[in-house]
Amino acid sequence: MNIDCCIIPVDKEMDNMKSFLLLDRKIAKEFHRYAEQTTEYPNSYGEMTRLRIELQKLCGITELEAINVLIDRNVSDYISKYNGYFKGYYLENKVCE
Repeated sequence: MNIDCCIIPVDKEMDNMKSFLLLDRKIAKEFHRYAEQTTEYPNSYGEMTRLRIELQKLCGITELEAINVLIDRNVSDYISKYNGYFKGYYLENKVCE
């Protein structure tokens, strides 16, 4: 999967530095497309579980958020949450521009 996004440092300590890609519409659509092609869709087992775990590790989102992204539910809310925007307001603590 070739996805160009901004990487966010999560842990400030250099020894335990973790980075995630910012969740965006492109990532969400791609994972939803893969999820729809599985025989388990929309249930969370088998191949859907593998996709969920991959999405969680890639974007640093929760299990419930990853499941919802895979079934294309509340995606714009999660994109807003992780990109620093909510209901039209820019959040001051946004890490990456």
